[in-house]
Amino acid sequence: MEILKNPILEPCVWNVSNFKDENEWTYTFSKKEIFELEEAAKILISKGLAPTSFSKEDFILDTLKGILSEQLDTLQQGRGFIRLRGLEPKKYDSLTLSLIHISEPTRLLS
Repeated sequence: MEILKNPILEPCVWNVSNFKDENEWTYTFSKKEIFELEEAAKILISKGLAPTSFSKEDFILDTLKGILSEQLDTLQQGRGFIRLRGLEPKKYDSLTLSLIHISEPTRLLS
């Protein structure tokens, strides 16, 4: 086994003390962004698309497109984790909630 002698200085190398302020790694959706997620879910429901049967082209997020792209960059090139906040799960029926939650990784990873 090779022992590394030089420190790795990539953004993905961190320890918990680097992230004491949760605001640095948390993105909170605005009311406008939540409305956009809700409307996109309504469109999928009206088309009869199930949580596992739609693509990012079906889930249109004009406002969130750039934000989700930034979050993807953080996942792939940065610290490797994010937290998305702002949704109130009890507000939604199970189908709508499933569509919104599945849409986020679909948009991020597609």
